[in-house]
Amino acid sequence: MRAFGADGRDIRWLVLKDALRLLLAGIVPGWLIALVAALSVGRWLIGVPAYDPATFVLLPGAMAVVGVLASLIPAYRASRFDPIKAIGHL
Repeated sequence: MRAFGADGRDIRWLVLKDALRLLLAGIVPGWLIALVAALSVGRWLIGVPAYDPATFVLLPGAMAVVGVLASLIPAYRASRFDPIKAIGHL
């Protein structure tokens, strides 16, 4: 929701900050679970490393980039919304 007098940049940051919070809430526990699972399954793998540092860094990074890019459109739309139009619909 856009407040009266709020700058478009502030609205975009508000939406992006919420998206980043959700991304961290999903990526960090998922990363930890994947690390524990990889280390526990590693003893059954022969000739294949259970822990690949590139995978544990690149995949969460790619997910974060996609999440931020996906939140840019709603952030842009929220920053362009006119609150006067919302009051007119009440």
